[in-house]
Amino acid sequence: MPTVVEFQVNSTFNIVAPDSVRVSGYPVPGPLTPGVDPDYRFRSSLLSDVLVWQRGLLAGEHHDGLWLTGPMGSGKSSLIRQVAARLNLPLIEVNAKTRLEVADLVGYRTALGGDVLFQDGPLTRALREGAWLLLDEVDLMEPGELVGLNTVLDGGPLVIPDNGG
Repeated sequence: MPTVVEFQVNSTFNIVAPDSVRVSGYPVPGPLTPGVDPDYRFRSSLLSDVLVWQRGLLAGEHHDGLWLTGPMGSGKSSLIRQVAARLNLPLIEVNAKTRLEVADLVGYRTALGGDVLFQDGPLTRALREGAWLLLDEVDLMEPGELVGLNTVLDGGPLVIPDNGG
């Protein structure tokens, strides 16, 4: 796991906040870190929810997911991308759709070089690499499929029967 550093919220996100208000991230971006949009403007009220959630994740206080609501195109996904970018956090993004299944997120078996191997899906990769997983427009997924994420969202293990458990 990379070294964690503290960022001043006011200078990192260009908002009004005391110098003492800080949030943790990584010192340098990794291959999964989104690019910074220098023209992006943060709204303090939305940013604070994401930063409090991030603080709790890194402190081990919770393993909860974060659900952002609002109309399509209102900036929910760009907020997550830009917070991850400025804190140098890895992010894996998946565009949800009606036919997206939890199995698609977990992974699949594939033939590779004469062997049958398990290939990580975006969820498995995010868990292995400590990345945020952004399920963009997740409300398009079938509710019965989303139930398959409950154990992971509750901080439990991801058990993959197709990969020997």
